[in-house]
Order: sequence, then structure tokens, then C-alpha cells
Amino acid sequence: MTPRTPNAEELERKRHAAALMRADRQGVLVSSPFLGVLAMRLELVPVIDSRVPTAVTDGHAVYAHADFWLELGEAQRLFVLGHEIWHCALQHFARRLGREPRRWNLAVDHEVNDLLVREGFEPLAGAVHFERLRGENAESVYERLGEMGGLPERDPRHADLHELPGPDPSTSIQDPDYAPRQDPEIWRSWATRVRAAAQQAHAAGTLPGWLQARIEAAGQPSVPWQRYLQRFIQQVRGGGTRWLPPSRRHWGRGLYLPSRRTERLDLAVAVDTSGSTVEHWPQFRAELGGILRTCDDYRLRLLQLDTRVTDDQVYTPSQPLPAALPIHGAGGTDLRAPFEHIQDAPPTALVVMTDGFGPTPEQPPAYPVLWALTPGVSRKPGWGQTTAMRANGCG
Repeated sequence: MTPRTPNAEELERKRHAAALMRADRQGVLVSSPFLGVLAMRLELVPVIDSRVPTAVTDGHAVYAHADFWLELGEAQRLFVLGHEIWHCALQHFARRLGREPRRWNLAVDHEVNDLLVREGFEPLAGAVHFERLRGENAESVYERLGEMGGLPERDPRHADLHELPGPDPSTSIQDPDYAPRQDPEIWRSWATRVRAAAQQAHAAGTLPGWLQARIEAAGQPSVPWQRYLQRFIQQVRGGGTRWLPPSRRHWGRGLYLPSRRTERLDLAVAVDTSGSTVEHWPQFRAELGGILRTCDDYRLRLLQLDTRVTDDQVYTPSQPLPAALPIHGAGGTDLRAPFEHIQDAPPTALVVMTDGFGPTPEQPPAYPVLWALTPGVSRKPGWGQTTAMRANGCG
């Protein structure tokens, strides 16, 4: 069977749906100025295509089946459009890495829908939303779902697509307007778009504090942590398992991820929260998120410090790093503090995020140390390995 293109009656429905989509973009702008600014960066393309029963995005455009769009009420359409925008803003397709697709689809839908519900959008009936997991990001939800006996089903009548359908001669209708692009680089531009939209909304006083914290938490890290952790840590043990060597099946994609027999990344991170680094805290938070997204399971001991260690917490998938992580410190700087603090229980490895201004131990410890320095820092410690963050987290 040779697929046909939309007929005259279907083209008329597409025109009607196109007018609604343009109006809905304005509706999102009114409901959420932050999302509305991002909506302006997406093409809105109604289609009559058997491969796209609901909606899908490639980061450049939102494709929606015209009949699906016409069946929805205005509030539901705004929810679906916001859903696709958040998928792009949170770079869910780039964050999946080697995770199991079905569980990841549920996790990212929860993260998106939870944000939309909190902003006051009216969800579709049957939308994925786990009440007991409110406020948790997709990586954390993915782990929690793994602890369940079975996974719930996504309602195919309302669920968007998370994989881009390609040519399929067995389908009855294929719309030439459905022309998604396979462009991995698009997610890099979305990191910039999100920062710009957040700054604009913040300046206008329309960005809630909780939403700003979530945006910062999901920010794009500037350090390629998969590669750095693979090089930096020769053997990270946790629960009797090895984090290295990485999974060979991801090498061709340039990713260094835990192998199947590996279950945990065990790492300590010391964050310099002295007065000179306050402006870098959003980037530090993004880098922390980047570290945790390198694996499915982790034990992160997070130290905050100025002239002393001001906070010492352990985070795991069951007790995840909060999006709105409070800063403890803002005083002077003494980079010897975390080393003295953990000398009775030394970590397998330590990452120190700092601007480098402050005294450091004269001698290196027995465990490996990686100094992650803020942009433009020329002063480096005399030992350990170093990496430089890029300005604005543009990795």
C-alpha cells in the first residue's frame, strides 16, 4: 500500500488547527511568560499523518495531528503545548542516555506535567503524574519507578511521542509537512534559550522563585562529566560494585557510561560557597546535576564551605538533591577546610568546585582530587587535576 497525502477536506482541518495553534501560543504566553517566550522559538506544524496520532517535537518544531488538536479544549491544548515546550527546555531527549525507554518516558512526562500543574495548567485526563513524587526530577523518578513491581501505562490517546517516527510505507497517510530533523546540536541551543527566557521573565517579575530553582537545577553543565569522571576516577566503588570500566555499547556515541554490571557512582563534591562565588552558584548547581546524570545510581556526599565546612549532606536517588538547594556560607574562603573535615572518612574521590581563591593543603591527599574552576580563573592549585567551567554553562 502506497501512503497518500492529505486530501482537500483534511487540508481544511489542518488550516483550522494551524489557527488554533497560533492562538494557543499566545495563550501560553499569557499563562506563563517564561514558557511563552520559549514557544516563540518553536514552529507549530499541524499534520494529518498516520505516524503522528498526537504530538511530538524535534526541538525545532511541534508537530500535532490536526484532528487530535481540534478535539481538545483550549485549556487542554495549552497543557499539551506547554508539555512539548518543557520537553525541549529540560532537554529530556539528550538526558536519557542509556536508560530504559519506557520507564524514562514515564519519568520525563511526570517531571513536565508536575511543573505544568504547579503553574496552574489544566492537565489532560490520564496525564502521567505521581502525586507522591511531586517536585522530583526525571532521573529521581526513573529510579523510584524502578523500585515498583510494575510500570503504569501511558494513555496512547493523549500521550505524546518521545521518538520521531520516520518513513513507513505501511501507513495510510503521510503528510509532507511532517519533516522532523535529527539534530543533536539543537539541545545546546535550548540551554541558551532557557537562560535568556528565564532572565527576561525574572527581570519582568514573572518568574516564580521555585521555577527559577528548577531551571537552574536542570541547567546545562559546562563540563563533559561522563568523560572527565571516566578519566579522573580509576576505580569508584559503591556497594561492592565498580563504576568503571564504562559500558562499551555507548562508546560509539562518545559517551562514557556505567556498564550493566555497575550500579553506583560514589563520589564526594565540595562546593565553594564563599562570598566570591555566589554569582556562580547556578552554574555549580548545573554541574552537580550533570554529575548525577552520568549514571542511574549514585551516592553523593556534598560539602559546602567558606572558611569552614558549612553543610555536609549525602544524596542518593531515594534522597535526591533538591532543586532549590540553599547556600550555606558566603563568608571568606579556606580550601583546606573540606580536606580536614573528611580526613577521618576519606572519600574514594573528591571534586572541588571553586574560583580557586583561598589557601589549599600543601600536600595532596591519598585519594584523587579534581578541581573544577570557574570561568576565567588563571590561578590553579599545585596538585590534583583541573578542569575549567565555561561561562554561563555553555557546554
